[in-house]
Amino acid sequence: MSSSNSPINTNQTTSTTFTKQSVTSSAITRMKELLYGREFRAWLEAITGITELNDEVDMSAARYVDGSTLLCHDDELEGRRIAYILYLVPKDWDAANDGGTLDLFSVGADLQPYQIVESFAPHWNSFMFFEVNPISYHQVSEVITATKERLSISGWFHGPPIARPPPFEEAAAVYSPPLPFASLSTLELPLPAPPPFVAEEEEHAAAPDAEPSLAELLALPDADWQWLVNIFGEDTARVLRGWISPLYLQEANAEGIQTSFVEESSIELNDFLRVDRFSDLMGSIDEQQWVYTGPVNRRHYQRLLIADAEGTTKDCRSFLVSNEFAQYLRFVTKLDIASFTDLMRCFRPGTYTLVHDQPVIDEQALDVVYCCATNDIDVACGGQLIYMDEENELISVPARANSLALTYRDPGTMRFVKYLNHHCGDIRYDFAVVWKEQPSEGGGEADEHQQQQQQQPELHHTGGGGRQQQQ
Repeated sequence: MSSSNSPINTNQTTSTTFTKQSVTSSAITRMKELLYGREFRAWLEAITGITELNDEVDMSAARYVDGSTLLCHDDELEGRRIAYILYLVPKDWDAANDGGTLDLFSVGADLQPYQIVESFAPHWNSFMFFEVNPISYHQVSEVITATKERLSISGWFHGPPIARPPPFEEAAAVYSPPLPFASLSTLELPLPAPPPFVAEEEEHAAAPDAEPSLAELLALPDADWQWLVNIFGEDTARVLRGWISPLYLQEANAEGIQTSFVEESSIELNDFLRVDRFSDLMGSIDEQQWVYTGPVNRRHYQRLLIADAEGTTKDCRSFLVSNEFAQYLRFVTKLDIASFTDLMRCFRPGTYTLVHDQPVIDEQALDVVYCCATNDIDVACGGQLIYMDEENELISVPARANSLALTYRDPGTMRFVKYLNHHCGDIRYDFAVVWKEQPSEGGGEADEHQQQQQQQPELHHTGGGGRQQQQ
């Protein structure tokens, strides 16, 4: 099914679409003449009460294979009045085992879709049609069979346009300045001093093949600890040591991150949190009160409200929006970030966001997304965070366990989390924070970063182990 008003999201384009111009079949030609002939249009007008349908041809064919889906949309474009689908699925198609239903949604007081109210299974040689109007939200559910294909011919009948309500606008995100970690956390402070550094030649002296101890995994060389204290002060250094892997607190590595980020505008830091913090987080996060959020033509995932967060999940969020972590981000990005807005999200199979999930911002912003997937998720299963402009995919950040992605977004850059299909056996949890910079007053580190950015292409790739993902 082809529609320029369908959700802009590669999640639904795993189907293959053929327009009428790409085929020369006499059978297709005869079908086109039948459907758009005066007699058939008169029959539709009599049944639907929708009059003045014209002979404009708007028809295509679609092929849905295992994992294909078409996410929620309304089909509304100027002049479209009736949508139709002619199903050419195998005669033994079983929606319970094969998927591919046509789902219709109810709308809330805001005229946006939230709940499926009816589902129609595709059947061989059946003809489905419905009115196109401002609330005709529908989707094609995921095909979940590898042995059958969901084939259909679909299109629209056109007529005089109808009035539409004003575009739906959600409340703008609220940005807040970061607060000291102590004022947000349930942890007892001050945090203990870092464990002593274990010299490399002393490691595993008693048992060369033994796994490193927690103390060894958290060890930070004295010189790097002193550097951390000199840069951030001891109180902030202790908070950072309490959460971040020592690998990213070493002077050479932190400066390397800074250099890479300024050059590339994005970087992915794997195994970012301390191993003990990450273990505690994964033991806590699934126990939270996750609630589905919509509307589904913008997003469909589970969200955790700040007031409902508990335990290590609450503490992790508190750390990621704290003044102490903001200081670390300012160092590694050379951006003078000043205020943030954030979400805690859970993506299971069947969930996603679309590019219009959040309003497109008209200024540069720093995205800080900490992903704590239950395992690294194969990109074939979805779940990756994708950035794009109006035409092209720019970067793709896979869903990994314990990974921090920093991305400096240009104005107008869009993003979405790709639909997780039924092959995914894992869950993507993430803490998604957007930081805005302090308004510049004639210079500073932010201007220096932007000047260096002007010598670089726009967002193209991810450093630190990220990888490109083709559409």
